[in-house]
Amino acid sequence: MFLKIKNYLIRFILVHILITIVSLPILIWWGIPLSKLGIIGNLLFAPILTIFLVLSSIIFFTELLHIPNNYLIEGLEILITIWQKLLALGKKSWLI
Repeated sequence: MFLKIKNYLIRFILVHILITIVSLPILIWWGIPLSKLGIIGNLLFAPILTIFLVLSSIIFFTELLHIPNNYLIEGLEILITIWQKLLALGKKSWLI
């Protein structure tokens, strides 16, 4: 179990570093600062974003097919509330 978590974190960090290096010229050109806590933020928000996209897609298709989806919508609202509370914890001092 620990080995799986370790391997996941190592792959995640390597992908984050690669994406940061590739996108760095674009970020600098646009004047967007890098975050000191970017890797931690991505580690936290990648699963939340995945859940958000899956729930949103399921809700969309259930609406098209006229299938009741009240519980899915309530779950999405809870997820969005949690996401907003986590985002409110951010500070400008974390930017480089």
